[in-house]
Amino acid sequence: MWRIRLAPNSKTDDAIRIDPLGIAALLSALDDAEADPKARIIVLEGQPGVFCNGMDLDYLVSQTEDKSEDAPAVDAYADCLSRLNRSPKLVIAAIDGVVEGGGVGFAAAADICLASARSSFGLPELVLGLLPAVVYPALRLRLTAQKARELCLSPPVDARRAQEIGLVDTLVDDLTALEKAVRGTIKHALRLQPAALAELKLLAAEVEGAATFEAALALGTERTSRLFTDPSALANVRAFFAGDKPPWFDRYRPQIKAEQDDE
Repeated sequence: MWRIRLAPNSKTDDAIRIDPLGIAALLSALDDAEADPKARIIVLEGQPGVFCNGMDLDYLVSQTEDKSEDAPAVDAYADCLSRLNRSPKLVIAAIDGVVEGGGVGFAAAADICLASARSSFGLPELVLGLLPAVVYPALRLRLTAQKARELCLSPPVDARRAQEIGLVDTLVDDLTALEKAVRGTIKHALRLQPAALAELKLLAAEVEGAATFEAALALGTERTSRLFTDPSALANVRAFFAGDKPPWFDRYRPQIKAEQDDE
């Protein structure tokens, strides 16, 4: 299991802003996590009180007038959202505190979003005359079109409202309860077959892109028929009902490490 912790941009400022160096570090961490055959879960978290303050606008406005130089940073941020969403690993966003701008995209792109009660979620882009154009597709992974627009047009919402509209999956009281929820989610995730998890994420993307309900059903029918004729899949089911523990079951054994927990 990999825990990727977003860090403040400076020692004198608690803000966690998205800048080119931070994006590169996150992409590198995702590369390492996905290349680790032992890793089945990625936890993305911030610091107590702050998950992510969004794009570093000070950096953007301080650059040269040739704003085409900013395009690679925006592209890399979009790549981060895509990687979080399509990773074959289970991605958990563990949020305690402020989430703004691009940080909302991280939360939305995760498979499971856990948040403490003091968390808040805001998209200030329109106030600044900008658009949350890269975040919006990630919002639509979780929210209806109307709720996604509402979030873009509203002041920051608290964690309870974020749960009501579908951005947060599990809401807990505080940081201690958040860590307990993370561990509980990990324990269950370690009972999921890794290949089946990856296949589900692929199927979900294909179903969302299906032109009709019937086309989506056809995708599901094809996958299920394939499994029902797979001898190894059927053998696993028989073994489970016979009382045998599936070979992919694992226990959560937390170890104290700076960033990575081999699990």
